[in-house]
Parts: sequence; C-alpha cells; structure tokens
Amino acid sequence: MPTIDDVSRLANVSRATVSRVLTGTRGVREESREAVLRAVEELNYRPSFAAQNLASQTSSHVGLVISAQDESHGARLLPLLSQALKGLNKSLLVQYVSDPVEQAAVIDDLQR
Repeated sequence: MPTIDDVSRLANVSRATVSRVLTGTRGVREESREAVLRAVEELNYRPSFAAQNLASQTSSHVGLVISAQDESHGARLLPLLSQALKGLNKSLLVQYVSDPVEQAAVIDDLQR
C-alpha cells in the first residue's frame, strides 16, 4: 500500500505539499499540484484515515463490524450505540460481513 512518502518522492515535493494538495489548501504551485495528483493516480494512493486521526488525535467516526452469526445482537445495539455516539458528535459506520475473510478486509478498510 503506497504511503504519503511514496507520493512525495514520485512527485518530487515535500510531504507537506502532498498534504496541502490532498486537503485542498491554497498556496501550492500549479505544477506541484499536478505532479502530486499524477503521483496519487499512478500509485493508486488512498489516504489513511487512521493516520489522519492519529495526527489530529481525533476521529468523528466509529466503525462497527457485525458478523452474520451476531446480527441479531448487533441489530439490538445499533440504536443505543448510534444515540450515544450522536451525543459525542460522532458518526457510526456499520458493515455486515458473512465470513472471516470478508471481516478482515472490512476491518482493514475501516482502519484506513
């Protein structure tokens, strides 16, 4: 999985410039912005939400993965969990899975 460092190396710009381009911050030269966007596309780079949350030390999302065998328990918890998170200004991301392989893939995606 490519990182922001890979993008900065390929685009020949700093990590800060890559970050500014990806967040839409003004003040980046057009040629640098285009180089970053080309590198992002070439590498198929996807920002890591986990890394962003670590950097800002905050997250507005909570992920819940419910397996098929636990579906009835999860369904009962959803309204309670959703209401509690709403009070904390957080949103709930729910994913139902049917097998352990799918579960691992979903958890990996949620951590990005």
